[in-house]
Amino acid sequence: MRRAWLPTIIWLLFLPVRALSAWAPDGVPVDTCHVCNPQMARLAPDNQGGVYVVWTDSRNPVSYEAYGARLASDGALALGWPPEGTPICVAPGSIASPTGAAPDGFGGAFIVWNDYRNNAIDLSDVYVQRMMPDGTVAPGWPVNGAQATNSTTPDGGGPLALDGAGGVFLAFQEGSYLVAVQHLDPTGAVAPGWPAAGIRIDSPAAVDATLLLDGTGGFFVAWTDFRRGGLYRDSTFDVYATHFTAAGTIAPGWPAGGVLLVPRRLKPQLLPDGAGGFFMVYTMNSDCCGFDSRYYVQHFRSDGTADSAWPADGLLVCGAPGDKANPQATLDRTGGIIMTWYDYRSGGSDVYVARVTANGMLAPGWPANGLRITDPTQPNEFDDAIVADGLGGAYVLYETETSEGFPAYVHHITGNATVAAGWPAYGVRLASTCCHYYPTMVTDGAGGAIAVWGESRGATGTRAGLFAQRFVMDGVVATQISLVSSDPTPDHVTLTWQSAAAQGLVATVYRRTEASGWQSLGSPALQAPDQLQFTDRSVTPGTRYDYRLGYSEGGAEQFTTETWVDVPRPATLALDGLRPNPASGALTVSFSLPDAASASLEALDVSGRRVAQREVGSLGAGQHLIRLAEASTLEPGIYWLRLRHGDRTLLSRGAVIR
Repeated sequence: MRRAWLPTIIWLLFLPVRALSAWAPDGVPVDTCHVCNPQMARLAPDNQGGVYVVWTDSRNPVSYEAYGARLASDGALALGWPPEGTPICVAPGSIASPTGAAPDGFGGAFIVWNDYRNNAIDLSDVYVQRMMPDGTVAPGWPVNGAQATNSTTPDGGGPLALDGAGGVFLAFQEGSYLVAVQHLDPTGAVAPGWPAAGIRIDSPAAVDATLLLDGTGGFFVAWTDFRRGGLYRDSTFDVYATHFTAAGTIAPGWPAGGVLLVPRRLKPQLLPDGAGGFFMVYTMNSDCCGFDSRYYVQHFRSDGTADSAWPADGLLVCGAPGDKANPQATLDRTGGIIMTWYDYRSGGSDVYVARVTANGMLAPGWPANGLRITDPTQPNEFDDAIVADGLGGAYVLYETETSEGFPAYVHHITGNATVAAGWPAYGVRLASTCCHYYPTMVTDGAGGAIAVWGESRGATGTRAGLFAQRFVMDGVVATQISLVSSDPTPDHVTLTWQSAAAQGLVATVYRRTEASGWQSLGSPALQAPDQLQFTDRSVTPGTRYDYRLGYSEGGAEQFTTETWVDVPRPATLALDGLRPNPASGALTVSFSLPDAASASLEALDVSGRRVAQREVGSLGAGQHLIRLAEASTLEPGIYWLRLRHGDRTLLSRGAVIR
């Protein structure tokens, strides 16, 4: 196993020094169209240390379109890619909503999205595009993408798997409870022998499909199946799988309706074992409503039978009582699996990680029920992505829910269940800005990770768009000293810097305004062994300040990157609405409160029926951004948001799409 990773390690050792030079402490912009409100980024590694990024874009005021960019390993846009993104889909009426991306195996990338150009707003098709490394569409592929489905029910794009010859397999949801698969050839056409609408899985009640190549030209597909229980009417759901050849036929020995892999389990995730079989991560719910989940891993051979050396019901990775959500897993690149989830066992949600060996045991040194990697004093923390570091450990991207919004962090945990050397106790903040929307992360192919997130000028007051940051073994690529947070209130600003050399560092905080020069404010205090903090109490509400930290290095004063901070005015009651609007993931609402008095936030459908509600007065005065509901639980359409505070009521309208 170690020998297989030798080329990657050699590539990393000989990476030119300048290749890491363009990354900045607060990330680099992926696009420069700051009026576009780019959201919902999907990523694919370019296998050269960089990343492909695709997003939904509102620069066209009458339609949502898809644009893409490629960042090179140094953080700069790759040659051929324009600063404002290259169009992926700008077809009239498409309302393109990217659902996935994957490398094509030849230096380019596949992108899949839901598309409404052929149907009414509630009937979508799945489209795919193949982009080349220079920013052009692959030869033979149509502008605005190749149509992968053709049905009279809403289709939703799902996971991708390469066919090894420049084409791609994909699974998609057809209607509410039917799963289908499709095969596009290297030119974007439906592969010979495959129907235009794809091939339905032979089950009347299937969801949560996932794909995995079989190593011989075909693929496995697994899904959650309700044929025994009748679509959520009780807790009878099972995990089934089947095996397709490249020609679209069921592999010999596999029944048309699939094989029952594990009963009374759901939400499978497949990972290759390197020998023609697969590992599967899956969930067990102890009740019919999806709460108090337990997470398992099992090993299956190529014929769909369970590995007899593993526990009969799979290895129980986390059985701690309490609600859990969003299990995500990846190979640890040493033969085992490493996974993450968020967990309410302690009241608020915390992020946990666990590692499983190839022989079906928890890795040595890892605690039962997972290792908590987030700050227990924070009320809510949610995992967003996990990326293996190639040495048995992983980078974990997670969000925190605070009064300022959702700042996100990346943490690095070793294969021995310890914090990686050079990393602070709970990870590194993506940027000093306050709100990081829909963060996501992918491997850089060289033992590190690249994170991408959105920012909104209305929330941060300073910048808007998509931004990216690269992380390596010993921390953020950008700088030795970086600002990890700036927390403004109407009467003060608190700034925190991260540095492995914080202890004993002689530093000075400087501030200026747009109308005045730099002035010295004083020295920051040691907040933690690797953190410096300073609170500026001489601020004026509504004023914009620029901060930097000066420190001595080599006998000369050096300065960190400057950061502009807007000091807010005293909070008022306001309902900004959905972020983004329309929503296709979480129903995230932006609003502000003047005080901590009782207040409620509701979502209503067009008939006036309440579909979600949350008490929000306890959040206190200030700007807030909360998840009110998951958009996937709501039917597409128009919804009203209602904020009640005392005798005042505010309304805002938003849309949910798929």
